[in-house]
Amino acid sequence: MDALKLHREHQDVARKAAGKSWQDNDLVFASKVGTELDAHNVRRSFRSVLKKADLNEKE
Repeated sequence: MDALKLHREHQDVARKAAGKSWQDNDLVFASKVGTELDAHNVRRSFRSVLKKADLNEKE
């Protein structure tokens, strides 16, 4: 429950940063503007996390 509350706080920050671009779709996990996540963007974000962690995605 704590993790979801923290996630909601982070999403509130994203909502404010997006301003009028935010689309409130009542999603738990949304893009930076409140829309559904698509597979391409999720993979790109995941590769970024792997790179920052110095992990090779092929391993």
